[in-house]
Amino acid sequence: MKKLIIPLTAVAIVLLVSCKEDSTEPTSDIKKLIVTHWGVDWSEGKVGSQTLNLDYNLVDGETISWCAYGANNSTSNGIWFRPYVDKLKKINTTDLNSASLSDTTNWSTDVCSTPLQNGDVWLAKCRDGYVVFRVTKQPVATTEFWPIEVEYKYFKK
Repeated sequence: MKKLIIPLTAVAIVLLVSCKEDSTEPTSDIKKLIVTHWGVDWSEGKVGSQTLNLDYNLVDGETISWCAYGANNSTSNGIWFRPYVDKLKKINTTDLNSASLSDTTNWSTDVCSTPLQNGDVWLAKCRDGYVVFRVTKQPVATTEFWPIEVEYKYFKK
């Protein structure tokens, strides 16, 4: 009986390790970025600029000063994040470590009344996974290229 325990334990460890690769575990700890209208690739932690053009096929989204998802009106003032795969929602958590990807089906269709604000936490679908980000500094809509400071966690598909 003891001779079976060691091989069975080894098989169980191999199965546990291989299953973890298919999960939606965060790829790393919380990171920081300043996202702008030039675009962001969350998985690479890269932000575009006037001097750095990111590959459009890899960019996950950008900041904009108009609302792209919902009933935008002329009195809407703020900065919004526009994901290029059109999946975005504000989530009710303040701690990125407790953010969950358990519901990635109930995406928002109207975020015009909720521009990005300090402390807000958002979930967005990326081209190659998901990102949960928290705004860490109140964005100013009159600033060129609409920068927002964020902390984020990227989750691979």
